[in-house]
Amino acid sequence: MFITDLKRDKGMVAIYDLINDRYLRSIIPKGNGPSELSAVSSIVGGNDGRIYFYDLQSLRLLEADLNKLITDSLVQPVYSKRIISDDYEKPLRIVNASDTSFIAYSVPGIKGRFSFLDRNFGFTGHQFGEYPPLEKTGEAHDMAQVPFYAQVLGNIYSSSISTLPSNNFFIVAHHNVDLIEIYDYKSGQRLKRIIGPDQNFPPAYVINSGGQGAPCLECRCGYSSPQITSRYYAFLRLHKLYKEADAYLSRYIYLFDFEGRLISVLELDAEISEFVIDEQRKKIYAIAFDEDSVLLSYDLPV
Repeated sequence: MFITDLKRDKGMVAIYDLINDRYLRSIIPKGNGPSELSAVSSIVGGNDGRIYFYDLQSLRLLEADLNKLITDSLVQPVYSKRIISDDYEKPLRIVNASDTSFIAYSVPGIKGRFSFLDRNFGFTGHQFGEYPPLEKTGEAHDMAQVPFYAQVLGNIYSSSISTLPSNNFFIVAHHNVDLIEIYDYKSGQRLKRIIGPDQNFPPAYVINSGGQGAPCLECRCGYSSPQITSRYYAFLRLHKLYKEADAYLSRYIYLFDFEGRLISVLELDAEISEFVIDEQRKKIYAIAFDEDSVLLSYDLPV
């Protein structure tokens, strides 16, 4: 397993051996060198055993042979390309749609928030995903299209994304709104919009002094770390108020069935920032924020 781990000096990505439950090593130091990045916003598998690390700040992509990276301590990811185009907006996050295709989430997303990339991470021209509705209030009334999309819609509807390539599902977890969206990514059609227990949709928001849209301070946040299993959708429920400093940490995982009904709430013993579900091992692996061990493991109860 590869996770971002900023606590280790040797690199921003830690490699863990889940079979033997041990830390192996860290890779990708912070910097501008051939095996360095400014930050790591996406870790993506694909292309016949390759693994990729993307930096949204520099738009640089590193790549490596997955098996060699795990088994050979001398192997480091190397520079592959910059993902940049005059005709498309820069990707914030990237996930795999298949072994040879990828989906990028971009802002401002005027022609669609999500774009298909080919096996070489080139834009294919297929875009989908309109923003959910948002009422223009106050200063937003006077904004032109680009700043409204980039500074208001892009901020309010900041999201995490995930796919399940076996059935073309693509899920969008909105960080600041009690809202989840499910798409068929091949057709670009939105299949379902799930409004959660707080019913915070359409959301209340303010325009700050810098012209950026922000949720109201007393508003509760939404979801992150979306997962699709064979039986349900899973999300980290960001249950705190937006004004709280640790609003994007939580100990609650919400499970929804494929009809959008909340079927279970899992409460962990630590606050986490991300998690993954391993159905084969019946485990939840979570990234802890303020624990001695960054990677936590839990038995999957359902």
